Amino acid sequence: MKMRTFIKKLSIVDHLYFFTLAIVFLFYLVAFKETPYKRAVPLVFLGLIAMLATMIHLRGKNSLGNWQPVLSVLYAAVFITGIFETFFMIISYFNSARYDELMAAIDLWILGVNPTIWFEHFVHPVVTELFYILYIIYFPMPFFIIAWLFRKKKFKELAEAIFILSFTYLGADLIYFLVPVQGPRFFLKHLQTVPLDGIVLAEPIRDLINFFEPNKLDAFPSLHTSIVLTVLVLCYRHNRRLFHVFVPISAGILISLVYCRYHYFIDMVAGAVWFVFAYYTSVALFKKFNPGCYPHFGKEIMEKEEP
Repeated sequence: MKMRTFIKKLSIVDHLYFFTLAIVFLFYLVAFKETPYKRAVPLVFLGLIAMLATMIHLRGKNSLGNWQPVLSVLYAAVFITGIFETFFMIISYFNSARYDELMAAIDLWILGVNPTIWFEHFVHPVVTELFYILYIIYFPMPFFIIAWLFRKKKFKELAEAIFILSFTYLGADLIYFLVPVQGPRFFLKHLQTVPLDGIVLAEPIRDLINFFEPNKLDAFPSLHTSIVLTVLVLCYRHNRRLFHVFVPISAGILISLVYCRYHYFIDMVAGAVWFVFAYYTSVALFKKFNPGCYPHFGKEIMEKEEP
């Protein structure tokens, strides 16, 4: 009875998170004999499950007060980040294949050159500095539209945006297990003759990215591309002013993916394809199933939502 009551308190976002945990745990079981992180992965998963269960329990009791909508946003970010941080413990032991040679060959077939090598004609410390700054802007980018919806108390639209972004992030994460790709910064290193030296921030940003992305098999599809396009669409729907601000920034981010040698061109194409599929699928799922789920921000918050 308690379990049935608990399930009734799951939002559509919660359902997505538990489903993702189940799939990744199955991947972990397949990799169990090979991975040296046999204890670490279950501990992280238990922590994520405990966080989800606590959030769902407190949301159902409406006992979070003014912190409820804030925590409902933050716990989504913690979950997406937390599960991603386990991937380096699983992917390389789940799937030993590497598809970099194929991706580089596709780039050559489409463009006639390896774009990361071709960009060496334009490498300059100032340009490198700029593109590394643009590259890292991607990470906080979704929070701008989320913060705007939050400030306007558009909690239904905010719940949909969180679900769309979560679906896009987590779906691409699952693809990494099936198509592990390191990216040209590793595979084409022997062909790269010009170092990407910046001025002040490029190297610290590169080190920060390496620290927070221990999984080096997450190039295909380009999640940068998928999320940038998703944020642009959400901004276009809800805040045209922010959309116009983000258009040139997004163009710079997309160029930085190749300039900074993180992605093949085909990764970006796949990222764009994944964006189209993920966006329309998540919108349809939200429209169909959200009315039958517990409100992500709790019933009291939704009842007070401004029209």
